[in-house]
Amino acid sequence: MAAFTLVASPTFFLAAAIPAAAQENDWDSGDSSMSDGRLRDLLRDWVQDRADRRDMLMDLVQERRDQRDELMDLMQERSDRRGEVGDFLRDHPWLRERLRERAASRWNDEDDGGGMVRGRLRERLAERMSGDCYFLTRSLRNQDGSLLVLVRRRVCRD
Repeated sequence: MAAFTLVASPTFFLAAAIPAAAQENDWDSGDSSMSDGRLRDLLRDWVQDRADRRDMLMDLVQERRDQRDELMDLMQERSDRRGEVGDFLRDHPWLRERLRERAASRWNDEDDGGGMVRGRLRERLAERMSGDCYFLTRSLRNQDGSLLVLVRRRVCRD
């Protein structure tokens, strides 16, 4: 189950926190699905209020695209290096076997392949929340801090 939150600016956040505004816009309907376009409509209305917001949002989106392109280039370089290492390990099978043994000794099988770090994170968060569910939050913010988009995801152990 995913819960999404959008906070566009401090002014917008204050307006959204007022119960009358929440009732007027039917934001508190209890439906966590954003597939009906309410989030898109909310963002479109926010952008249409002031012309400079569209430019700011487009600049922010372009920055993210540029960052994504840079990361894709880095991932391609990493993939190339992994290919070279894979070729080297195929040429030296005894090194490959030793590496597998070392990796297997560090892996935590209790977490169904999740790894020790992720398992410890889950345990700490579950203990802090005193339950089996916790929230992971990602954010997108422009440099001057006038736009902040938060995406919260509820994660439960099954």
